[in-house]
Amino acid sequence: MTAVRKQDDAKEIGTRVMGRVASRAKNIGRRVRSRREEPTDNHAPAFRLENVSGLVYRLVNTGPVPANEVVIEPGEATGLRLGRHLPTAEKPIDLGPNEEHRLILAIAPSNGSVRPSLRIHCAELGEAYSVRVPPPA
Repeated sequence: MTAVRKQDDAKEIGTRVMGRVASRAKNIGRRVRSRREEPTDNHAPAFRLENVSGLVYRLVNTGPVPANEVVIEPGEATGLRLGRHLPTAEKPIDLGPNEEHRLILAIAPSNGSVRPSLRIHCAELGEAYSVRVPPPA
């Protein structure tokens, strides 16, 4: 094997490793941001929105108590089109602790501004709970 080929192989391996490191860092950043959005009240439902794949998202009740009659409405919904399986006033859902509900959201490409958010209402919360919509994976 020539020295040039060894150097090319090393560059290729380095590129793959850096891609994995960047991907892990991106995922850690998403988790940290979603934790910041959780309330401090330990006796109320809390929510996290995660991107599963493409337009498919997962809404998770991260609180210790059930959330009843959950309804989602757009918050600062710049470029956000609400999709299927969305809990509405006509079709609310119930989520127990650590339960999830999958939904489809379409987000228009942004110009780097603030990510859109959703407001989540449930019977246990006096005011809406706001979650940012993470970018598609």
